[in-house]
Amino acid sequence: MVRQVEIDFFRNEGYLVVGSILDDVRIGMLKALIDEQLERARSPETRTQWDLMEEAGGQAVFRLSRVMERHEAFQSVATDPLVAEYVRALVGPEAGVCVNRHNMMVVKAPYVGRQIDWHQDGANWGTAAIVSLMVFLEDAAPENGCLEIIPGAHRRGLWQAAASERVGLGLSVEDPEQAALIRQAVPVLCRAGDGVFFHCCLPHFSEANRSGRSRRSFTFAYIVPLDVQPTCPTGMAPVEIVPLPQ
Repeated sequence: MVRQVEIDFFRNEGYLVVGSILDDVRIGMLKALIDEQLERARSPETRTQWDLMEEAGGQAVFRLSRVMERHEAFQSVATDPLVAEYVRALVGPEAGVCVNRHNMMVVKAPYVGRQIDWHQDGANWGTAAIVSLMVFLEDAAPENGCLEIIPGAHRRGLWQAAASERVGLGLSVEDPEQAALIRQAVPVLCRAGDGVFFHCCLPHFSEANRSGRSRRSFTFAYIVPLDVQPTCPTGMAPVEIVPLPQ
């Protein structure tokens, strides 16, 4: 059962770490399935539009999108009973999974996994109502590019964003106010199987992976259907939602 102290922490800080969403057996099964997906993505003959490489012509995969459609085991992570319990407590009792926001596996391959610049997801999506969840298949620490956040900064809402090569719209380190907040950032250390919920107005970042181990993680997004905006940013499809199992 989700405790009120957890709900209060999420509302105040904009994020919440939930331990042991996945056990070791399930992690092993998911890794094997992901390895098959990565092998397909590395080959130009079997690569799809939903497979993004670290660099053109390279062999390292950056991201696998639309993971819920790839295997029921991936969908089961997004709709896990424990996850659903937290989603209903943190987002709302009618919340569902966003099929076309996040719904991905970020690989953070050893030595080449790219940096993700400071940004707020809501700035790119045109909404301040989505909550995301990262579920880690490997330990996440600063050396392999763990998530970094600015606690409580989501309460400021969406900031003025600047163009970023890596995230579309990101924060500006040239802006004195934003730069001052970025200096308050903290790393979110997680073990394999842990999850991190975070608000779409919470600024976040991850360093490049400079270690010899990957940092694979699922990321899913959740929203109450009534909170979906009637219009979307230019070029972005309307939010698609599937309900969580009861």
